[in-house]
Amino acid sequence: MRAALGRPLLAAVTIGSLIAAAGCGGTSPKSAAAPSKTPTASPSASATPVPGSQQPTQAAPAGYQWVGNPSQAIWLAVPKTWVALNLSHLSLSQALKRVSLKGVSTAAMRANLTSLKQHDALFIADLTSASTSPNQFATNVNAFCSPEVIEPGLGAVSVLDKALRVEYDKIHARVLSLKNAQASNTAVIINVELALQATAGYTLTELQVIDLTNQSSICEVTLSTDNPAKYLGTLKRISSTVHAG
Repeated sequence: MRAALGRPLLAAVTIGSLIAAAGCGGTSPKSAAAPSKTPTASPSASATPVPGSQQPTQAAPAGYQWVGNPSQAIWLAVPKTWVALNLSHLSLSQALKRVSLKGVSTAAMRANLTSLKQHDALFIADLTSASTSPNQFATNVNAFCSPEVIEPGLGAVSVLDKALRVEYDKIHARVLSLKNAQASNTAVIINVELALQATAGYTLTELQVIDLTNQSSICEVTLSTDNPAKYLGTLKRISSTVHAG
């Protein structure tokens, strides 16, 4: 039986090791980093939204729509024809009803969605791509943020880059490019393009966006396809819209 979504999220292994490599912030969440000022009598003060928890104000590209997980403060724009699931709000049975791929057993789909649900991930897919793929692979996007916190000290990004390459080497992935971009004074985005073999033997092209947000957490977006000639441009466009933290 061929896989519908490819291997489980690389993030399932990398997030823990990346945090360990860069220095974990322990159990101190962002909200505990510093005491807040004494609140005033303003009734709107307590209603101030968490940064990134609201849909981006700019318009999505033509033919795209914003999807996101407000509780994790992550958003991205995807084609309107793609199916988008927020697994933090859906049971496995509800998610399975929304995703049906010809030639793929319910057990296989359940295994993939179970792995994603453990992270309360977003799962977005072009279901028609599975029916046209000789490998029955659904071009898809997975996204979630780690609840852990990274100490943003000097050299953290370099350490993370090296840790990523170690993890990629473990799964025999070929790194086509790895670039860092400064998103703000405190946020850095690592953009990676990979080529790797699925368990069934065919080649996947994968993009990863690792966002070290200005909240000092890690958000990861993984975009995968077995048909880069058709889908790589779309995946790159999606990856350019990622808003996290």
